[in-house]
Parts: sequence; C-alpha cells; structure tokens
Amino acid sequence: GDDELWMQEGSSSFEIHGDIYNQLELTGGVQYPSATIVFDQTVYDVEQCGGTTMGLVKLRDASGYWFEWTKKPCQDCAVVEWEGFNVGKICIGNALDNAIETLINDSKQWMESQ
Repeated sequence: GDDELWMQEGSSSFEIHGDIYNQLELTGGVQYPSATIVFDQTVYDVEQCGGTTMGLVKLRDASGYWFEWTKKPCQDCAVVEWEGFNVGKICIGNALDNAIETLINDSKQWMESQ
C-alpha cells in the first residue's frame, strides 16, 4: 500500500539562511532511498560569476559510504573524495547553481506579490 512508499519522494531536513540579494548558506540534507546529499555550510554567492555555489557537499550512495565534494566558486566540476582519497570528478555545479537561482527567482516573485 501507500504506507510502503512513504520515502519514495525522499525527505529533507535543511535550512537556508542569508539574503537572496547577496549570499545564502545551505545546511542540512536531502535523503532518498538510494542516495543522501548533505550541504555542510555550502554557500551560494549571488555576486560572484553571476551566482555560484561553493563549499562542502557530502554524498552517500546505496553502498552506505560517504563521499565529499568540495566545490570552488565559479567551477562546475570538483573532485570527489572518500576518506581523503580522490575517487573521481563530478560536474553538477551548474545544475546546483541553476536550482538555487530558480529558488531565488521564485522567492523574489513571491515577495513582490505580497
């Protein structure tokens, strides 16, 4: 039944602090059955590079291992590490920046309508 699928859409527990016109800080995580993403003092700076995310993002896949992805400002790609070892590179920075920009734009539209 439906009670077996309660986590199908995932769950989240994170906070966003700051100012949509300057800088936002994301702290907390989003969890799905096969992956978890945790923002660890991840910052979105509106001014740099037309808007960019920087900081630490922790990732856990279905294996249960935690990986760290430290994004530098204005770069889409960053090295993924597991316990200090480089295990590859992923390029999700542009998608992450675009998602935060959409959130900011939606917030601005809501604020202007009030």
